[in-house]
Amino acid sequence: KNPTHNMKNPLRALKLASALFMAVCVLHVLRLVFSVELSIDRHPVGLWPSLIVVVVTFGLSLWFARLACHSGQGGDEAHPPADM
Repeated sequence: KNPTHNMKNPLRALKLASALFMAVCVLHVLRLVFSVELSIDRHPVGLWPSLIVVVVTFGLSLWFARLACHSGQGGDEAHPPADM
């Protein structure tokens, strides 16, 4: 069995990327809920960057999950417009 075969599976990559983005999203939600202080090089970072990260990573996670679900069905080509 070729070990690089699994690495070339786009469906698995989409699912993994979706899960990783959702994990980052959850961690930032927890930071917001518990008001965890964060500093970079002794400079405090407010909570507002985490809000942006939550929105972006949640959106990316949903996007990748939907792509993964539709890729097994042939993508958008399998669903022609209703007027055809």
